Amino acid sequence: MAKEIPTTSMSAKEERAGVLAALQIKPGELKRTGLLFLYLFLASVIFTTGRTARDALFLSNYPIDWLPYMFVGFGAGSAAIMPLYAWLVDRYRRDRFNAIYALVLSATYVAAWLLVTFKWRPIYPILYIWVEITSNLLIVQFWTLANDLHDPREAKRLFGVIGSSRMIGIVVCGLSVGAVVGMIGTPALLLGNAIFLVGLAAVVALIGRNFLSGPQVAKVVSARTDSIAGASLWRSSYVLLIIAMIVATFVAATLGDYQFKAIAREHYTGEKLAAFFALFYSLVGALAFFFHFFVSSRLLARFGLLFGLMVMPALMGLSSIALLITAGAVAAAVALKLSDNAFQFTINDSALQLLYYPFPARLKARLKATLEGAVKPLSYGAGGLILAFLATPLGAVGLSWVTLPFIGVWIVTLVFLRTQYLKALINSLAGKRMDPGGIDLMPTPEVVEALKDATHSDNNFVFQFAFDELTKLAPDEAQRLAVDLLPKPERKKAALKRLA
Repeated sequence: MAKEIPTTSMSAKEERAGVLAALQIKPGELKRTGLLFLYLFLASVIFTTGRTARDALFLSNYPIDWLPYMFVGFGAGSAAIMPLYAWLVDRYRRDRFNAIYALVLSATYVAAWLLVTFKWRPIYPILYIWVEITSNLLIVQFWTLANDLHDPREAKRLFGVIGSSRMIGIVVCGLSVGAVVGMIGTPALLLGNAIFLVGLAAVVALIGRNFLSGPQVAKVVSARTDSIAGASLWRSSYVLLIIAMIVATFVAATLGDYQFKAIAREHYTGEKLAAFFALFYSLVGALAFFFHFFVSSRLLARFGLLFGLMVMPALMGLSSIALLITAGAVAAAVALKLSDNAFQFTINDSALQLLYYPFPARLKARLKATLEGAVKPLSYGAGGLILAFLATPLGAVGLSWVTLPFIGVWIVTLVFLRTQYLKALINSLAGKRMDPGGIDLMPTPEVVEALKDATHSDNNFVFQFAFDELTKLAPDEAQRLAVDLLPKPERKKAALKRLA
């Protein structure tokens, strides 16, 4: 028996090492990755529980005609809060700010629960807007901190595993809330979020204590204080097309969200409505998890950027048509909302990240912050204004006649974006504006085409970078190109050396 103990112990260690290797987690990274996984899991649970509670409470206490003004309120509220939020977040260490934010938000959930308990009617629209703004900021805070703790190569290895906790959280939360909300009541979900937020603050404190000390703090602070001029950014046709795509995306998504909730309200109310939303979000999480791990990257690598960005509008368009044909069937409404929620954060988001490749790291961060913090919520607000004028005369089903033209604009914009993306990618290579150490290219047909063109550049930096990336992403293409370099002995030699 004494001889079996070390054998069993070694077997357990080997199994653990095998799991870590499969997940691409190095032994020294396990604690950090585990804490970040838990952080995003809790943020996802809070996000999903908050949305479930606020949707059910608002739709059970206010007429559906009020819903468009909630979208407008979210857009206006986000635009008003973001400057103050940006001013505050730059004055505190990242982990401390996030922990304090979570505790303050926990207190607001307790206050909201008390006001709901005492049936103070104005709390329902206030809660609707507050939950949307603050929950989105929770996710933004997480990814900002996660980026501070990883270099680009670590992020490439680990963010897929860490990011999966968001989808797992949605599934677990949806199934749990759907099972218990009938027993505890919808208002109790607000207290549950208050407790989860205290737990989240404790996790953030552990991350700060273990991984944000000494020189790492200085690194985080210096990264925040660095700025880059980008006045010409907003005059770029490429950036303007991205903005047009985002506006069309989220106006259409807002209209679809209204249609889904209006049709759901016709069939469910009270705790049944909360349970319906919870189960729907669990379905979203399960589908998103499957696409995240098994579909998104393969589709993008095989069919390219345009196909990846077309999936969401194509499915939303088909669902909108189905809604018209079925005269508002619940299944068609669920399909419409699934087309948004399940694909927005998987293949659509993965493809959207490819559009940022041509920008330098700091300019990329600035652009994403503006698009996420201003353009996106203002697009929701624009969708709300459209609903305010058209929802009542057209009805939930008739709004598909408005949604479909926006989806059409969205698709046309994507066709132009693909061409501009290739031009921007090649121009950035030629101008040395891409950081070779920080780039994480995906072997889509567009990227391979741009890299092949770049290998014919007279600029040696561009040639070396492009050929190195081709060697990693498309070795067969690199082999074929090496033959084309015969008239240029120096480049031929360099190419063969890299291939070897």
